[in-house]
Amino acid sequence: MTAQTGNNENAERGLLPYPVIIAATKGAPEAMAIVVKHYESYITSCLCASSTTSGEMYIGA
Repeated sequence: MTAQTGNNENAERGLLPYPVIIAATKGAPEAMAIVVKHYESYITSCLCASSTTSGEMYIGA
C-alpha cells in the first residue's frame, strides 16, 4: 500500500486518503503506520497536555 501524495484537495486539507483509512481498519500494518504517523503530533500534544493538567494520565478526544 502506498499513500498518495500530491496537489489534490485532500492533501491540501491534510486528510488521509480513503483507501488508507479502509485498509487501516482492516488491519493492514502499512496503512496503520501511515495513520499513526499522520496523527503523531496530535497524539503527542494530547499526552503532553494531559500530563501537565493533573497528576493523572487521561487520554481522550
